[in-house]
Amino acid sequence: GHPTEFKNAHWINLRNDLINDYFKRLFAMVKAKNPKFVVRSAPSVFQFGRDEYVKDWPTWLGKRYVDLVLPQNYRYDFDAYKATLAQQLSFVKSKDKK
Repeated sequence: GHPTEFKNAHWINLRNDLINDYFKRLFAMVKAKNPKFVVRSAPSVFQFGRDEYVKDWPTWLGKRYVDLVLPQNYRYDFDAYKATLAQQLSFVKSKDKK
């Protein structure tokens, strides 16, 4: 079963571990079929996306489970967009930036 409190840290981590493992296996299967295929994802912005939608994309990039991530950085004004973009880039290690 799962905890009644969906914000339970253990439950969030468990769900993220399962999805991370899925991305690992998916990436390996796609690349085995054709190494030139590009595996990409357009998840919600991190930390919100990880906690609410089980999308831990910094882990996917860091462990090479995806080739490219395009976070859904939707905002109502340009200043908010720029601030959120800077925040999202802070979660990407320099070795993973292209």
